[in-house]
Amino acid sequence: MNSEMSFHSELPSLWTKNPACLIERLARAAERELAGGHHNATRSAKSPTTLSPSRSSSRRESQEGRSLCDTLVISAEEQILDESYDKYSRTFHMVLLDPNYKIFTSPKGYGSIIYKTAKHTLVVVGDPLCSTEDMHAILEELRQFRRSRKLRLAFMGVSDAFLQYAKQQRWASFEFGCERVINPMNNDVLNKKAGKRMLSQNRQLLDPKKGGLKMHLYAPSITGIDLRLERQLEQLYGDWCGTKHDKGLRNKQAFITAYDIFSQRSKTAFLYTTRGAPTSAEGGDGHDDNGGVCGMAMLRQLGVNAGFHIDPCIASADAPRGTTDLLMVTAMRMLQRADISYLSLGAEPLATLQQQQQKGQQATPVRQMHLSDRLADMAYRKVTNHKAVAGKKVYNDKFHPDPALESSLHVVFPKTLFPVQEALAIMRIAHVRRKHMFD
Repeated sequence: MNSEMSFHSELPSLWTKNPACLIERLARAAERELAGGHHNATRSAKSPTTLSPSRSSSRRESQEGRSLCDTLVISAEEQILDESYDKYSRTFHMVLLDPNYKIFTSPKGYGSIIYKTAKHTLVVVGDPLCSTEDMHAILEELRQFRRSRKLRLAFMGVSDAFLQYAKQQRWASFEFGCERVINPMNNDVLNKKAGKRMLSQNRQLLDPKKGGLKMHLYAPSITGIDLRLERQLEQLYGDWCGTKHDKGLRNKQAFITAYDIFSQRSKTAFLYTTRGAPTSAEGGDGHDDNGGVCGMAMLRQLGVNAGFHIDPCIASADAPRGTTDLLMVTAMRMLQRADISYLSLGAEPLATLQQQQQKGQQATPVRQMHLSDRLADMAYRKVTNHKAVAGKKVYNDKFHPDPALESSLHVVFPKTLFPVQEALAIMRIAHVRRKHMFD
């Protein structure tokens, strides 16, 4: 695509020291994207803002601008989290960017666990960030941690890989969703076999005489921190979250979370759109007075799959129609240039819960479930907005995800007999309101 795109800074010479880093590969792809056609670059970002030296992992939200790898001095716990995230992170570990979640770090260095407590239950979100060999050991450490606090245990958003461990422990489990994934290296939209109308609209949006949008990439771990730009992106995200929250109250939307989008700068990059040409005047905000940021897509690095999770992908209320499609397709193109074959669209909830058998891979149909399981499924369907679920599937389908990369997401209960409090804890964490069960 011959697009108006800019990389939000000249790449410093130090960035090539670790070519395996996914963020750096993405930045190199952005630089190559600029090589063809006429592009107006934004002003160079200043050197990274000086940050406070260290903090504990349980206080990630304590100061603005502080992130795990932004500091010059980090603790042993932070180093364990950083290393375990780089190796074992998956899509559902997006909650690392939510300051309401906490981190359990193995005292013996096995890895880390992201969790939240509710209803006297510790809910592990995403797989434990450790190797398969260390899974039992870190969960035993977690058991000792829970025992002193009298906390029950549940798991939410775990993968098929963790499910195998759960089966060995004879734990109860439900499949509640799937992860949809785009393979940019073999995609019908990028290969122009599908989505022709969308691609045509993208070209119009980037045409200076029509849509007039410009695309930019901001990778703060490479270019340095631009606090003024970050405030604009945070404002856009905050406005979008407010609208989403209001809709959730009206339409019973679950699984809504809110990020501190700049809490992990070393793990994220941001595509964003602006109106009007960027200026080169020193001291300006990088954009002229005729426009501003009107769309954003955050790309979060994943360890297990050596790819990215794109979320949020949003546009302002007054952005041109098709802005989010433009952001998504541009992200796909950037990953294709970077030779990265994994772009997760996130979790797509199922219409109904499906129970996993202890001695098999097939899910149990609802009509064959026990009474308690059928009640759980009924409650799930009651609090899940079917229109929203169907709408997300239709939206994801536009970009032709690869079925071969699709995987299931599960809820796991170590307590197999009537885990009522554990289920209520997951509902609380997933922002499900019990009153919706009786609407």
